[in-house]
Amino acid sequence: MAMGMALRKGDLDTLNFVNGRTAARRADGFFADRRRYWVEPHAWTEMVTTDPVLATACFE
Repeated sequence: MAMGMALRKGDLDTLNFVNGRTAARRADGFFADRRRYWVEPHAWTEMVTTDPVLATACFE
C-alpha cells in the first residue's frame, strides 16, 4: 500500500524520525495488521450503492 507524507525541504531531523518510525512499524507488523483490519474485508461493499437515485436520496 502506498503512503505519503509532506515534509519541509531540508528538514532532515523530521525525515529521519518519520523514516525510522515507518521502518519500525513495518518491522513489527503494524501496517500489515491495519491493512488486514481496514482494507481487506470487503463486507462493507455490499452496503454501498452505485444507483445514483438511491445515493442522492441518502442526502435529502
